[in-house]
This record gives sequence, structure tokens and C-alpha cells, in this order.
Amino acid sequence: MTYWLMVDYGEFDAQGIGKFTGPSAMHYSTELSQFQCIGWILECLDKTNGFCIRFDIRVDEKDYEREGLLTVGRLSEAAASALLETYDWEERFEIVWTAIDAEQKDIALGLNYEEEQNFWPCFEKVAKASKAEDILTLYKDALSEP
Repeated sequence: MTYWLMVDYGEFDAQGIGKFTGPSAMHYSTELSQFQCIGWILECLDKTNGFCIRFDIRVDEKDYEREGLLTVGRLSEAAASALLETYDWEERFEIVWTAIDAEQKDIALGLNYEEEQNFWPCFEKVAKASKAEDILTLYKDALSEP
């Protein structure tokens, strides 16, 4: 298991704690691509936050989010902190695309998204026809399409 959330239900409240231990064991793209791994982490965090809100679960130790982005996502402290401040996929994309190196950008653009899982909304549309330097504008345009 590479991500888990443990919930302790008490008489008056529920508390949770989470942890990332590595890339997804189910989605190979997270092992191939740092970019996809970070997208997967963000998707896990979004789902967990939604679950916790829905069932009124308090997660006291939120450091696992930052720790997952630092250790599993291999991001800098500044990029990880910036990502945790936004839920907007356009902003997230800009933060991550700026933070990863050219080799990781090429890997992300070169994956076959008909076979590999994509964790970034609309990315498979722009990856086929893009170069790393053009991607920010194309991605923003793709996100704004109906």
C-alpha cells in the first residue's frame, strides 16, 4: 500500500491520519513520471479532504500532505507549500511544471496516455501536440474549454 488514511471514530468525533509511502502501486505512470506521481498525490489529497469533510473527520496531523509531496513527489519545500495553498488545477500545473526539470517534462509529454493513467485534467489532450516550452499556455486553454 502506498497511500493510506486511518480513521479513528470516537463517541464524539472522528480523527484521521494519512501517509504516503511511495508512488501508486496500481498506476505505473506514477513510477515512470514525477509529474504524474505529483498529480496522483494531489488527487489522493483532494479525495481524502472531500471524504473528511463529508464525514466530519478531523485530520490533526496534516504534515503528511507536505511530506508526501517532498519525499514521494520529490518537490522542493517551496513548491510543496505552494501546492498545498491551492485547489485550482491551473495554478497547480504551473507550480509543478515550473518545479520539475526538463527530463521529467519530456517523460510526462512522452507517455502514451492511452495506456498510462493520467492524473492531470486535460493533460492527455495537450501532451500529444506540445513541446515543454509551449505547454503552460496550451494547458490553460484546454482547462477553459467546455
